[in-house]
Amino acid sequence: MANNNKFKFKKSFYLAAQDMSIEDRAKFYDAIMEYGLFGKKPELDDVLMAAFENIKMDFEVTKNV
Repeated sequence: MANNNKFKFKKSFYLAAQDMSIEDRAKFYDAIMEYGLFGKKPELDDVLMAAFENIKMDFEVTKNV
């Protein structure tokens, strides 16, 4: 999944971040972008990592679409 030029940003990613603070949302979105574009596994606190793990399966399912 490394060095992709694009990936799908799904509504579920957006909805997962809606109750986060602005700072946590930025970290979460950065983690999504870095994972989707470069395959980089994020280093997040436990709460953000749990949210990320919930959407990670979407990447695996759609990475070749």
